[in-house]
Amino acid sequence: MKQYTLSTKNKFISIRWLIGTLAICALIWIIIISSLHLYKPFDSEKFDKTTWFGYEKSIDVKRNKRGLMAEDVKKHILARNMNKQDVITFLGNPDKSYEDGSIEYYLGYWSGIRIDMDGLCVSFYKDNNVKNVSIVQH
Repeated sequence: MKQYTLSTKNKFISIRWLIGTLAICALIWIIIISSLHLYKPFDSEKFDKTTWFGYEKSIDVKRNKRGLMAEDVKKHILARNMNKQDVITFLGNPDKSYEDGSIEYYLGYWSGIRIDMDGLCVSFYKDNNVKNVSIVQH
């Protein structure tokens, strides 16, 4: 049985090819990750009540424009020291309610590579004042 061996020159070419391929892959990965961090989908539009309410209970989550206003909504809620009823009056009925009293509004698919649903989650203290407003990914 005949054995094949790589010459020193061929080994050097193979190693250079491997290093070059890894460097290109790393560069592509860095570009993708950087672009995801530079793109801020939740802070690209000011809150518009008509648009927000237009997506209430919407099943069209792929094109839901609520996500574009999420950061502005967070600023409005936190700035006004709202209670739970104020939030519901301001944003409408929530899409989901949790046992701990927190509520969530669906934002659509905006973060990352857009395969997971995003939501605006509002949690409350026992006296029903806003405790925290966060954007969550499911």
